[in-house]
Amino acid sequence: MRSPDKPTTAVHDEPEVIITPERDRPEVGGARVARQVSLWQLNLLRVGYLVMGGGLAVVKWPLLFSHGPWELKDGTVECMLVAMSILALMGLRYPVRMLPILLFEVAWKLIWLAVIAVPLWSDDKLDVATRDQTNRLLWVVLIIAVIPWRYVLAQFVMAPGDPWRRSRWARRSPPQSHQMVMCAHHVGSYRPRQRRRPLPQADRSQS
Repeated sequence: MRSPDKPTTAVHDEPEVIITPERDRPEVGGARVARQVSLWQLNLLRVGYLVMGGGLAVVKWPLLFSHGPWELKDGTVECMLVAMSILALMGLRYPVRMLPILLFEVAWKLIWLAVIAVPLWSDDKLDVATRDQTNRLLWVVLIIAVIPWRYVLAQFVMAPGDPWRRSRWARRSPPQSHQMVMCAHHVGSYRPRQRRRPLPQADRSQS
């Protein structure tokens, strides 16, 4: 008498599970994420960078290579303006990243006009040198006009600041880059579990 055949099993693969990283949340720390700057605003920013950086390059760069002895104050100012012109020209390629350069340009000129020019003008004590300086600084209105102020407000005022220290959750959990690497590792090494389902037992053969 032959022993009955052992029941055979069929392998059925479960549907593959795809693990995807979590999308960026639309809100961070309760504040809305800043809007993207449109293309026409980017081009307007480039105009501002060209006016600022190109004007300083034409006026200040020749003085850097051909000048007489400078006083401490004059040499400091000239080198600072040359550095600002280089950073402003970088804004032609990265207009949004270099926005702090335009904000600095607007800030110091408005402070100078408010603290120095306006009091002298109200007292009718503007001399020729101060009037000429005021007329040059009034061109800052062009820079003010090209800056996307909604983006600046959302990005630099309303957005949550960077942390001052590591939180408890950050100390306990691995960094995000490590989590992404582990996620990619699990996706690459994932194998679907196999579920075995017994088939009907075969008929016993006659001895």
